[in-house]
Amino acid sequence: MENILDDCCKEEVVEYEIEDAIEKSGSFGLLQIFVTIITMLTVFFVSYQTLLLYYVADDPPWTCVSRNSSQFCLKHYGEAITQSSDFFSKRCKMERNQWKFTKDISFSIVSEFDLVCNENYIAALTNAGLFIGWGVGGLFTGYLTDVYGRKIILLLALLTMSIAALVSTYITAIWQLICLRILIGAGYGATNAGYTMISEVVGSKYRLLVGSFYAFPFDWSNLALTLLAYYIKHWRKIVFYASLPVFPIVIMTFMLPETARWLYATGKTEKAEQLLKKIAKINKKKLEKFKLKPVLQQETKKTYNYTDLLFKNLKVSFLVMSVCFQWMTNGLIYYGYTLESSDLGGSIYFNFALSSIVDLPTPITYYICCRMFGCKNTYIGFTIVMFVLLIVLAVLSALPDSLKHISLFKIIIAMIGKFCVSNSFAVLYVWSFELYPTVVRSQGQTLGQLGGRIGSVAAPFIATFFRYT
Repeated sequence: MENILDDCCKEEVVEYEIEDAIEKSGSFGLLQIFVTIITMLTVFFVSYQTLLLYYVADDPPWTCVSRNSSQFCLKHYGEAITQSSDFFSKRCKMERNQWKFTKDISFSIVSEFDLVCNENYIAALTNAGLFIGWGVGGLFTGYLTDVYGRKIILLLALLTMSIAALVSTYITAIWQLICLRILIGAGYGATNAGYTMISEVVGSKYRLLVGSFYAFPFDWSNLALTLLAYYIKHWRKIVFYASLPVFPIVIMTFMLPETARWLYATGKTEKAEQLLKKIAKINKKKLEKFKLKPVLQQETKKTYNYTDLLFKNLKVSFLVMSVCFQWMTNGLIYYGYTLESSDLGGSIYFNFALSSIVDLPTPITYYICCRMFGCKNTYIGFTIVMFVLLIVLAVLSALPDSLKHISLFKIIIAMIGKFCVSNSFAVLYVWSFELYPTVVRSQGQTLGQLGGRIGSVAAPFIATFFRYT
């Protein structure tokens, strides 16, 4: 009789799929908001590094020295020849003692290490160093993120970046900076674990929303960088002050939980259940006694790698290569637009700030468009407009600068094009993430980002080539 009563009083244990359990524990409650805020702060303080060399590797104006008797200098003596001038490469046909920079030697690595004319490729390589490290290092960090978890890789990435960035302020040779920028890039690529984390900690229907939140701090970070560079015209100090705030973010990251989806997908079902109970408590949700449906034994033990994505299935291989190509194209155009904004004429600070301001509505516009038209149609729409504007800008660039308002038209077209590529890039980030299952998600994103880094690496070399031709 007593056993019968005990059985009747026992609370029934409900069995849930992982998605249902996340919904029950609160798919976008206090815990998810906290994780989103921390990862947004991470994006804000690490994003400085991607475009830091826009200022650090800036090629400042030059002018003829007073005792130069060449025909060019006699005609243009006292002029500050800027990057937008047709005479910018004229110094390459002059002796080095016939001209000088108009800025202090500590203004940039170009002025300090004299990276001009035949040495300009070194400045481009230094600029590309972060993207090289981002792409190559990402191949390993994507796999490590799927195997060891999102949180630990994010912590290691932030520590690597912050230490390498601070050390770079004390370099004595340019090759040292190149090596450190590659190391910073490897760390920056691994911070993609933050995006994976916020995308997995929320319910599926909120991924697009948190994706827009994740992208939002990037452009504000660039605006903050502009203010920093405007008031501190010393490249070592810019690097130092831009890198220092990462250390508090490392401490905040310790407070983040691992994702229940990753724990479940890797066979740590009990830990996933305990975490979901804690999340429900934080989110003030009632979660009755439950257990997660067991993952198939063969799935928990199998570890996937890049060969599973690239070679095991023809359709999957085609999908991955297509996504990689899209990333490469967007990376080339996005960073090409940004780096070349210094050649549009006028203040480099104004041009960079303007190129960042036009990106500010991106998290809102792409979110609304994706909700209305879907990610695929939104991406195609922005991409078509982007390529049309590129053709228009190429035609305008071929026209002489003496034409009335030609510079203004170029700036307008360039800024609209930058807005379009910013949106297509943001959509691609979310859309490609949805294409892969949890167990290979980081690796799939990593392959896409590797394609993006190939395009990003090419951007500074292309920009430098046309500057000196």
